[in-house]
Amino acid sequence: MISRVASNLYWMTRYLERAKFISQLLNVQVNHLSEDSPQTLSIGWYWIFKSFDISPPGGELLGNSPQDSDDFCLADAYTLVDHLTFEKEQPLSVLSCLQIARENARQSREQISNSMWSQLNRTYLQLEASKMPDIWPHKMSDFYSDTISSIYLFYGLSDNTLYKGEGFDFLQLGRFLERLQQTASLLETHVKFIMGWKEGEKELISLLLYCDAFDFYRQIYTLDMKLSNVIQMLLSHPEVPCSLCFSVNQIENTLKRIDPKSSSYPFNTVYKSVQSLKTAITYKPIEGTLAEFLENIKTQSQKIHEDIVNSYFQHSM
Repeated sequence: MISRVASNLYWMTRYLERAKFISQLLNVQVNHLSEDSPQTLSIGWYWIFKSFDISPPGGELLGNSPQDSDDFCLADAYTLVDHLTFEKEQPLSVLSCLQIARENARQSREQISNSMWSQLNRTYLQLEASKMPDIWPHKMSDFYSDTISSIYLFYGLSDNTLYKGEGFDFLQLGRFLERLQQTASLLETHVKFIMGWKEGEKELISLLLYCDAFDFYRQIYTLDMKLSNVIQMLLSHPEVPCSLCFSVNQIENTLKRIDPKSSSYPFNTVYKSVQSLKTAITYKPIEGTLAEFLENIKTQSQKIHEDIVNSYFQHSM
């Protein structure tokens, strides 16, 4: 496959997964608007923006730590939701992510099915046609749920209408590496800024909902909310699709299909990086603090991305 096309497919699902992840975070947050205290809502915004390492419009939401302020935020919820959903100048907004995913799909039309293109194009056009005054606040939850479902439908169409060759593999590679990085970043933010000072059942449920993991947790542990169980499941449960272990296993299996020789000695650079990360998540005991461990996971996952770009896409740069 031409490296430029492989790159387009890889980035298409990276941005789709990013749009889905942001939609999940915002869906949880808007559902809390009518029931949580101003400080709790402010902590939620702090959590979301810190996870993406971006600043909200209007400046910082809080001081050095969430407990330093009882203020809701300098900008109101309407502005923050609009900024992360429809703002075209914000690269991480849902609309921007879908726009970039659509452009990558347009440049690789011959490698995806007609139904995949139609679904992605429809999702983008529906989002572009939506306006905050029309859906705020009572239709916001349905709006995000519909966006998430549309992206899952795209994944279902790719599973069922696309030839399982290199094109499909690069779609999978982008999808699960993005999921790995976003989940690790969310967990790191939780550990660094939330855990310890206000750790209760509600915060753990929010973390699970952010990761789209609440139903999995309920099936495994019932409703007994324990931090150790939540972290363990999100880190190393091999059968939970939102866990770091599941994502790294999918990445490893995909690399074996793209380059079968990579899994045989001598290993190529990408496969070495994936194996190192898999060992850290699956086999090694956590050394140091949990925050340091998660920061290392983020660093290793970024190295995997860089190795993928250098190994497969360097001719398209």
